[in-house]
Amino acid sequence: MGLLCSLLKTSLAPKAKLHKILLYCGLAILFIGLGSWWIVAQISLRAQIVRDDPDQILHNPLLAQTAINTGRKVYNEQCASCHGPKAQGDTTIGAPNLADHDFLYGSGTVAEIEQIVLYGIRSGDSRGWNLASMPAFGTANPYAGYKINSLMPSQIDDVAAYIRHISHQAADPAAVERGRAQFKTAGCWDCHGPDGGGDTSIGAPNLTDKIWLYGDGSIDAIKTTITYGRHGEMPAFTGRITPFQVRSVSVYIASLSQASQPEKNNARRP
Repeated sequence: MGLLCSLLKTSLAPKAKLHKILLYCGLAILFIGLGSWWIVAQISLRAQIVRDDPDQILHNPLLAQTAINTGRKVYNEQCASCHGPKAQGDTTIGAPNLADHDFLYGSGTVAEIEQIVLYGIRSGDSRGWNLASMPAFGTANPYAGYKINSLMPSQIDDVAAYIRHISHQAADPAAVERGRAQFKTAGCWDCHGPDGGGDTSIGAPNLTDKIWLYGDGSIDAIKTTITYGRHGEMPAFTGRITPFQVRSVSVYIASLSQASQPEKNNARRP
């Protein structure tokens, strides 16, 4: 009896091994198939993200999440060194806060952000934003583009007082009135607008709120900007990262500002 059992086990052993081999092969084929499907699906999603209207991506949950996941990685690798790990900006170098709903250029759409990512600001790329920069009014030649008159230190003090006033901060009333007139005669209104509200078509900041691109809004910080000028730069990333990465980081940045927007109906500050 023992011999018979032993013979039966011997004869069944190759079949059991064959069943195991077939099972493992089936599982391997299944995993390869699933992996191939996932790769094809990802390629298709990436192609759709690049191909679709950029300003519609955030309205498609699947496309939005795919773009945001990649965009976050791109941001951390390429942008966080200037704009901060939480996109909070850096007023010591004039890197804007990207996580609020306040925009220096444009209105914060994905398409507008994408153009900045691609071509930069004062980057040397002719397709980038390079329409204006802040003159250095305390120097002999304030502006390279055309003739602008310099301001005396006392005049700079008055303009700074006026800017403090329109940004709802304390300032000497007499200096404010002199600065109001100087704001017009010096040509500040040409970029910042007659009311100091700014111009997002050229990147002229709104001077009437308490959001500062450089410094903390103190009288000394404002005087420094008026005296020495500002001309911050944003590098052009075209050719440095892929089109999918450009689109993804633009979607990610737009998602940050939209998440912080208190009311969808509220107009975004110029």
